[in-house]
Amino acid sequence: MSAFAVSNQITFESPPGLKKNMQRTYSTWPSTMICKFTPRMPLETTHGTLSGTLTFDTYHNIPFMIGFNPSMAVRPELPSLIWEACYTVVVRKVEGSVVKAQLLLALAWFHGIVQERRIFMPQGWTKEYDFSIGDLRAGAMVMTAEADKTKNGKVDWRTVRGLMVDAIYGGRVDNPHDMRVLATYLRHYFNSDVVGGADNGGQLARGLDVPGTDRLPDYVHAVQKLPDTDHPSGFGLPDNIERSVQRAASAVVIAGLRRLGAASIGGGSFDREIWRNRLGPLLEAWDKMASSISNSSAAAAGGAGRRGSRRISAEKATSGAEGRQLPPVDAFVAMEAEAAVCLCEIVAASLGSVKKVVYGTALLTPAIQATGGALIAGRVPPAWSCLWEGPETPQAWLTAMARKKASLSRWEAGVARGDLLDKPVDLSNLFNPNTFLNAVRQQTARLSGCSMDALKLVSSWDKGRLKSAPLPVTIEGLRLQGAAFSGGTLHQQSPNDPEVAGVPDVTLAYIHKDKQRPYQADQAIETPLYFSLDRERLLAEISMPTTEPRDVWILAGVALFLKD
Repeated sequence: MSAFAVSNQITFESPPGLKKNMQRTYSTWPSTMICKFTPRMPLETTHGTLSGTLTFDTYHNIPFMIGFNPSMAVRPELPSLIWEACYTVVVRKVEGSVVKAQLLLALAWFHGIVQERRIFMPQGWTKEYDFSIGDLRAGAMVMTAEADKTKNGKVDWRTVRGLMVDAIYGGRVDNPHDMRVLATYLRHYFNSDVVGGADNGGQLARGLDVPGTDRLPDYVHAVQKLPDTDHPSGFGLPDNIERSVQRAASAVVIAGLRRLGAASIGGGSFDREIWRNRLGPLLEAWDKMASSISNSSAAAAGGAGRRGSRRISAEKATSGAEGRQLPPVDAFVAMEAEAAVCLCEIVAASLGSVKKVVYGTALLTPAIQATGGALIAGRVPPAWSCLWEGPETPQAWLTAMARKKASLSRWEAGVARGDLLDKPVDLSNLFNPNTFLNAVRQQTARLSGCSMDALKLVSSWDKGRLKSAPLPVTIEGLRLQGAAFSGGTLHQQSPNDPEVAGVPDVTLAYIHKDKQRPYQADQAIETPLYFSLDRERLLAEISMPTTEPRDVWILAGVALFLKD
C-alpha cells in the first residue's frame, strides 16, 4: 500500500500480498482528511488525446492517488499514458516534501508488513491483531507532523518510533514477544539509513528502494517493481514456514469437518445407535488407557517399595510423614500426582456413565447428554477442560492425560528415592509445569536464605555454567521452531528442514538478581518457551546463544515448546 501508487480498477486487479497492500493504501485514508476534486479535461499525450475524468486525492496537499475513468476503450498502456499526461499537474504538490514522501512510503510498507504477517500465524503473530485504517491514519498524522518540523532532514526517530509502538500499533499488541517483533520492524524501517531526504534514499526491503527525490512517478515505479508474490524472507521469517502455515490451515479444515459431522447427527437429539457407532471406539480406547495407567502406577510403586520407600500422600505434602516440612518440589509432586488421580477418576466415572447409556444399562441424564454430545462433536467436555486445559480433541486429550498420569508415577518414585532432580526431567509430563518452576524457585529461596522476589530464572546449554547454582534442574524433550540449533548456537533453516526440531538438554536455575547471567546480552536471545505450538500460554524464557544479530531471530519467530 503506497501513498504514491496509481489505482486503475478498470484495467486490472492488484495481486495479493504486499504489492496489493501497497497499491491500495489510498483507500484506507479517512474521507474527512482527503480533499478530492474532479476536473474534467482532455489529456494530451504523445500517444494521442485521452478524454475522461481525472481524480486527484491529496493528503496534506500531497497527492497519493490518481484515478482516471476513460470515456474510450481501455488499453493496457493506460497507466503510463496517464502519468505522462498529468505529471506536470501534480508534481508541484509533491516537490519540496522529500522527507514527508519517504516517511509515508516507509509507513505504507510497515503497515503492509504487519498486516500480511498475519498470514503466518501463530509463528508470525501469536494472534490476529486488528491493525486497521485508524492505525494507518494516526501513523500518517505522526509522519506528516514530524516531517513538517524536521530541519536539515534530521528526523526525531525516538519520537516517531515511540508513538508508533506505544500509542498506535503497539496498543493492539498484548504479547510481549509480538511487541518485540513490532519494535524491531520500526527500528528497521524508520531510521536515517532508510529515510535520508534528498541526499540519501535507502532500501526498505529487497527490491524496494526509497527514492531520494520528490518526483511522484519515482515512488509509483518503486512500488510497481515489487514482485506479485511474497517470500517469507521479506518478513524476516524462515524459508520453511510454509510447513507451519499448512499445518495451521489443515487444523482449521479438520475442525470444520468435525463440526459438520457433528451437525449432521441432529440438533441435540439422542439416538442410541448413533452414540454407539460414534463413541464405541473412544470408549474402547479409554478402557485400554485405563488398564495401562493401572499397570504403570503399580510398576512404579513396586519399584519404589523395593528400595524401602513409599508414596507420599497429598495430605502429608506440607508437613511430611514424620512431622517435618517437605521440600517444595517434593510437595509439588505429591499434590500433582494426587490431582492426576482425581482427574482420572472423574473422567473414568464420566465415560463409565456414557458407556452404560450407550449399551442400555442406564438412563440418559442432562450431564451425560452434555458429555456425550461434546465427544460426538469432537470437543473436550467442559467438565473436563475446566480441570485441565489440554489438547482440543477428546482422543488427544485422553491420551495426554494417561501419559502424564503414568509419568507422574515415575516422578513419585524419584521423590521417594531422593534422586528426582539428579536426572533430566521432562516438563511435558506435568499438568502444571509452571507450578513446578515456582516450587523450584521456592526451594531455591530456602536454600539461599533470601526471598523469592530476589531470584531470577536463568538457563544454560552447558550445565557447567550453572554448577554454583543452589538447585539446577536439567530439562529434556524441548522442541524448537523458527531456527536450527547445533554446536551450541542458533542457525538459519533451509526450506526442507522440519517445522519443529528437537534440541539438547538445557539446565535451568534460579539465582540472585545481582548475579551475572550465564550469557552476555549480545551473546544470546531470550526465547519464549510455550506450552504448545498454538503459542497461547507462555511458560518461561530460555537463553539461546547466537552469533547473528538478535533481530534476525526475533523476526523469525523463534520459540521453544514442550514435547506435546
